[in-house]
Amino acid sequence: MKILCEKLPHHQSYKSCIPAVLSDAGNVRSCKHGVPMPPDRDLYSKIQEMTEADILEVLQLSIKSFGAMAWKERDFLHAIESRYDYPYVIRVRGRFAGFSLLRCLGPEAEVQEICIAEAFRGKGLGSCLMDRMIEDTRLRSGSSIFLEVRVGNRAARELYRKKGFAEQYIRRAYYSDPTEDAAVLRLSLS
Repeated sequence: MKILCEKLPHHQSYKSCIPAVLSDAGNVRSCKHGVPMPPDRDLYSKIQEMTEADILEVLQLSIKSFGAMAWKERDFLHAIESRYDYPYVIRVRGRFAGFSLLRCLGPEAEVQEICIAEAFRGKGLGSCLMDRMIEDTRLRSGSSIFLEVRVGNRAARELYRKKGFAEQYIRRAYYSDPTEDAAVLRLSLS
């Protein structure tokens, strides 16, 4: 039996990655911590802490997805070293599929980045990354999570709605490349 969930030290805390069992169609069937994978499944996703070795893939996806608003290499390197940031990558069968970055400051957390490569979208991987960020916030006694999302990004907004996020307000012309409003969402954990 394969155990695909490993525990990694991070910022003097102990965190586990989340394995996600994929169906034959490639959709996520489960997303639970520490669950042994069935021996007949070789398709899986694995969330790991982002390292410097991941930066090139992360930058390429960030630029492709966010254009002029993409983070720079120094931003990701700073996040890897910061005691307030929790950057992750997700891989499917060893292939880079996306990344996320959560910042926890006191009782509030903010989703700084979440991005899934186009070839892996619609398979529940974004949901697994969100589950990880929600758990990390809870582990740090956070009471709420904020994020911004393009108002036209229906798939992401639906994911956030399913996770319990509620729209707080609209930031006009917040995004560039192209210019678009941002919906500011909040998830209450208390």
